[in-house]
Amino acid sequence: MLGKSTLSYGKVKEQHLTRWIFWNKQNGNTPEKFVVEVSNTTGTVLSIPSNFSFLSSTEHLDTFCNPLGIDWLVKAFPYPILFANALLLKPIIERRVTNPLALAQLIVSDELSAKVSPRMLYRNVLSQPFFDSWDKINVALLLLMVAQNAQTTLERIEKLTMQYARNFQYFRYINLAYYCKVKADCCIAHQKLSEMLELLSKENTQSSGDVSPIRFNNSYDSTRELLAGFHDYAINLKSLSSLSKKPKPLYTDSLTLPKGINLIDSPEALAAEGKKMRNCVASYTRELMAKRSFFLHVSGDEKATVQVEKNSAKRCFEITQIKGVANVEVSRETVNRVRKAISTFDAQRFFFLNYRKKSNKRKNIQSGPTLFDGLEGWE
Repeated sequence: MLGKSTLSYGKVKEQHLTRWIFWNKQNGNTPEKFVVEVSNTTGTVLSIPSNFSFLSSTEHLDTFCNPLGIDWLVKAFPYPILFANALLLKPIIERRVTNPLALAQLIVSDELSAKVSPRMLYRNVLSQPFFDSWDKINVALLLLMVAQNAQTTLERIEKLTMQYARNFQYFRYINLAYYCKVKADCCIAHQKLSEMLELLSKENTQSSGDVSPIRFNNSYDSTRELLAGFHDYAINLKSLSSLSKKPKPLYTDSLTLPKGINLIDSPEALAAEGKKMRNCVASYTRELMAKRSFFLHVSGDEKATVQVEKNSAKRCFEITQIKGVANVEVSRETVNRVRKAISTFDAQRFFFLNYRKKSNKRKNIQSGPTLFDGLEGWE
C-alpha cells in the first residue's frame, strides 16, 4: 500500500503491462476496486474504468494521478476533478501530456486551435474559477467556434458565457449561427438580436433553431461531439453580413404586364415555375441569367410558361415557346393574349434595354433605323 489518503493504490508489473489497482476505503463497507492497465512498451492505456465516482475530492484525485504521472492536473486547474473523465484521461496518459497548455490543445483539437490559441483558452477559460462545469466550457467553446472575432470573445468570455447560458434568445442566436454556418458577433447588442434571429431563421433549413449542438450532461463527451462538427462548419463558413445583403435585381427596369401575366426574374422563380408547371424550364437558368431569353408565367383558366427571345430579322422580341402544364399545347386565345401583352411599346423597350448580346462585336449589321434604336441612353 503506497497511498496516504482514504484512496489507496498498488501496482502489479508483468512482462508487457502494468496494472495500477486503486481501492477506496469505506467504513464498514467492502472497498471499491478500480484497475488501470498500461502497456510497458508504448504507454498505451489498455483498460480504464468509465466510472470515477470514487474520486470524491482533490485529495483522492491527487492520489489517483500521482502514480500515473499526471499529478500536475491537480496543481494547474481550480477544479481538477472536471478532468477526471475516462475519455480525457486515456489520451492524457497515452500522449504523456505534461502541462496545461498541451491539455488545452487536446481539448480544442487541431482544427479549432488554428482559430483559438490553446494558451488563451487555458488562461481565459480552463484556469478560471467561473468555469466550474463542462456545460459552461461547452457554451464557451460554441461561442468561440462561431465568433467572428475570437480574440474579443475570449477577452469577455466569462460575461458572455453567463449571458448566453441565461438568455434563451442569445443562445438560440448562437445555435442558428452554428447550423447556418455563419460567423457571428457574439458581443451583439440586445437591440439587434431580434433582427439577426429573424435573418438566421430564414436561412436555417437543418434545425428548428431551438436544438443545441451541445449535449448538456456536464461530461467531456459532449465537448468531443461539439468539436467533431467544427470541420463541417468551418469549410462552409460565410459571414453574417452576406445574408443581410439584398440580391441585386436581374433587370434594370420594371415590366408592366396585363393582370395574369408575370415576369420570371430570378433563378429561384424559374425553378419554382418548372416545379409548378411540371416542365423543364428550370434548365434554362443560363439563358435567364445571360439575359438572352425572357420568361413569363400566365395564370388564370389556362396556365402557361412562355419564353421570349429576340427575332433579329424583324428586330423585335417574340414568343419562341409557350406551353401549358406538363408541356401541353395551349389555345390560340392564350397565345394571342401573350403576344398582345409583349408587343406594346413599353414591353419591347424593356426587352431591348435588358437584352444582353452574345458578343460586343456586331455582325451582319442591318441598315435602316428602327423605333427602338438608341434606347440605351434613355433616362
